[in-house]
Parts: sequence; C-alpha cells; structure tokens
Amino acid sequence: MTIRKAELSDCPAMASAAAAAFKDEELFGDLMHPYRHAYPSDWAFSYERRFRAAVSNSSKECFVATEDDSGAVVGVAEWERWGEGGLKRPKPIGM
Repeated sequence: MTIRKAELSDCPAMASAAAAAFKDEELFGDLMHPYRHAYPSDWAFSYERRFRAAVSNSSKECFVATEDDSGAVVGVAEWERWGEGGLKRPKPIGM
C-alpha cells in the first residue's frame, strides 16, 4: 500500500471509496442522504464534488491510499487547517 497526496484525477475513485465506506453509516448515510439507495450515482457524485473542492483548496490536505499492484484507490483522508496558517499556504500547482 502506498499513501500519497491526492490529485484531481483521483476524485472519482476517492468518491467511490467514500460512498462504499459510508453507505450504511447512520450520520452520513441514513440522516444526511436518506435516498442514497434510490439514487446511487447522485450519492457518489456528492462525494466527488466534495473531494474536487477539497483537493483544489490550499487550506485542505487530501491523501489517498493505493494498492501497490493495481494503483486502485482503497482509502481517503482529508483534513483542513483553520486560521491564518491555512490561509498562507500556497495553492497546489495548476490550481
């Protein structure tokens, strides 16, 4: 397994991993997205939109865990720096 910074091209795979991980979770699944089973592509797209915004935001950090053999995304981490420190960080190249 390899852990690396996420890129915009990872966002669809990140969304699939997150949607699978949280589909039966009470808060993100049942309460926030009660119709996720009826509209699974909308459910996954909501994560993709979130990850695209996060990867493009200089105050956030996004990482993916990938399988060494296939390169498939199998895990996602995202966090945000609050305050002045996060605002002073440079934007990623190409953003």
